[in-house]
Amino acid sequence: MYGLRGAELPTRVGELLERFGLAEAADRVARGYSGGMQRRLDIAMGLIHRPRVLFLEEADRLADRLAIVDHGRIVAEGTPNELKGELRGDAIQVELNDPQADGQAHTALHRVPGIWEVTVEGRSLRARTDDGSAAVPAVLQALEAGGVRVASVTIARPSLDDVYLRHTGRSLQKTEEHV
Repeated sequence: MYGLRGAELPTRVGELLERFGLAEAADRVARGYSGGMQRRLDIAMGLIHRPRVLFLEEADRLADRLAIVDHGRIVAEGTPNELKGELRGDAIQVELNDPQADGQAHTALHRVPGIWEVTVEGRSLRARTDDGSAAVPAVLQALEAGGVRVASVTIARPSLDDVYLRHTGRSLQKTEEHV
């Protein structure tokens, strides 16, 4: 059985194939679909059971507009570029050796000028700064002085996860773990 009520499945599948521009290719083996068609099929498959929430890891590339929902209310909406444009500067992500070092890491970075929005979840520390490459040496020095050992550090332009973090106070990964 398909898990949907009776004849609803063929109708629902047809609706979704039509909606995502895949109706013409419905009789073809999905393995022969282009990459874009396969991504659209993945989304359509995710919608078959009418989920209350659908997390799209590729939303940045696939969506024209997004809404970030926190506890049942929309806290931000716009195009991916509009939402990421709200955040200035770079994101610094530090992987800590010790997942219990969150208090020490927070305290150590509190003294570093030009660093804001510091969050620590387990071994993952995230912070924002105007210029990531210029800030990394100071961040590493502060963490070392605070007794916090670092496994790795990366710098990135704002992502949708950064936008989500800004509006909800937690990472998308942390949210997915609780859903």
